[in-house]
Amino acid sequence: MGNIITYLKWRGDLDFRERPFCEADNLVLSALVYLDFTGIVPETAEEGAVTVKEAAGKYVRRQQEEGQSPTSFDPVLAQMAAGRRYRDAQLSCYRQKTEETIQTQFAALQIGLGDGTFYLAFRGTDDSIVGWREDFSISYRTVPAQQAAVEYLRQTMTREGRVYRLGGHSKGGNLAMYAAAMCGAELADRLIAVYNNDGPGICPDMLDAQGYDRIRDRLVRIVPQFSVIGMLFEPDVPPLIVASSARGLMQHRILTWEIDGDGLVRVGELAEESRFYNRIFDTWIESADMEQREVFTRDFFDALEAGGASTIPQVAGGGLDGFGTILLSIVESESRTKIVIGKFVRSFAKQLRRISLRDFFRSREWLRGGLTILAGLVFFLAPEFAVQSIGTAVAVVLFGWGVKKLLDCAMEDNDRPRQKKRRLIVYIVFLSLMVFLSTHGGILLVSGSMLLGVLFLAASLQTFRRIFQEGGGKIKKLGMTLASILLFFMGIVMLVTPERAFAQKMLAAGSFLILYGFGRILLRLWQSGEREVGRAKEDICH
Repeated sequence: MGNIITYLKWRGDLDFRERPFCEADNLVLSALVYLDFTGIVPETAEEGAVTVKEAAGKYVRRQQEEGQSPTSFDPVLAQMAAGRRYRDAQLSCYRQKTEETIQTQFAALQIGLGDGTFYLAFRGTDDSIVGWREDFSISYRTVPAQQAAVEYLRQTMTREGRVYRLGGHSKGGNLAMYAAAMCGAELADRLIAVYNNDGPGICPDMLDAQGYDRIRDRLVRIVPQFSVIGMLFEPDVPPLIVASSARGLMQHRILTWEIDGDGLVRVGELAEESRFYNRIFDTWIESADMEQREVFTRDFFDALEAGGASTIPQVAGGGLDGFGTILLSIVESESRTKIVIGKFVRSFAKQLRRISLRDFFRSREWLRGGLTILAGLVFFLAPEFAVQSIGTAVAVVLFGWGVKKLLDCAMEDNDRPRQKKRRLIVYIVFLSLMVFLSTHGGILLVSGSMLLGVLFLAASLQTFRRIFQEGGGKIKKLGMTLASILLFFMGIVMLVTPERAFAQKMLAAGSFLILYGFGRILLRLWQSGEREVGRAKEDICH
């Protein structure tokens, strides 16, 4: 499947009169506004407009002159400028501002498509702490970016007769939706559609219900299969759920959304993991009042900025010192902040309690994991006994097999008595050897250790085969591959390590078995939780 880039390559030679505006075009324009067009696209309608092709040329020259690093959205602009569909589209009314004093981050762009329609694109959150603080502030107040979006519509939609589409990704989708609901009936009547691409909804306490009702039938919500941000304060308009080439939260990136031809690749429902996390956040938001949300947002982002960082990547790159500063700031925050954090932890624990422990403890995986942990503990506490027990058990099994073969040989009618006699002698010698092995501890230690190595290698081979025989995602296959490698390594250790290092060898075996057993149990516990979330689909599914 393709994405925005492949769509532009495939559809780029047809203009909007030949092929009308579609959902994929909405994604293209929502991605375009993430680029910085300061000094390239005029800020007001009176200053005129530039074509996409002209803007692309100026953008590339500025990057080269200033030595700017390329962004992931640069290929979008390049493909738009190369094809007939977008190269002559008119860009105008570009606004961008980031102000720490009033905690706002806002950017918007008007695109004239050449078919008589215009698209007003609002930028989502960048990597600034100011932008993320404003996102969290949406939960308890009208933020400056929302007010700026409404003002942008009133200043831009001034020419009578023009019709518009609004849209954006992430917070940009929220701004488009808020501006459409709050701009007034006269402007709202000129809107063709409002696209919210995996952006949060609007806090009900901050929403003009009459204005929202006016544009509800033109609201288009698009979310990836794993959506969390786009399900916060979810509107009562069912979303279009699309496939993504990424996993987990990385599906929020609009460049990962899959497109087939000019249509989005749709899936039936949200991923189970997404519904699980959405319920956690819903429970948390519902349990915290407006004042608690405000205090938490203030203290949390003050903590992020305590070490001097102004962007999220700077926070992530701060190392242990930066993390310590953040943690200390949170510890010293108001008690109301700690209450909100506690409520989030409790909402997470509440969802974990949905797991059916009865079904879990009845599963074979629990039994296997428990026995593996028990075996590891035995290797820790009594290594010689553990290895001797393995050797003795094998000797007893082989002794029983030898007795059966001896009796079968003695009772069968055979025309060749000499051959029968030789077989009886072989079985008797074999039985004597098993008795000798089971009564000599030193030999049992050596043979048991070697046998344990063989068992590890056999388990490694079996796990490796299951990677190709069983289904599952990349994470499961990666875990099985790692388990296979570790089992193989332990097998080699058991076989080649000299017996004088017996204690260290058994310590390694015991540690591995305990960790391996816990790993199997945790994996089974997680799978049980996923299934339980699936059973509660009618309560969780958005």
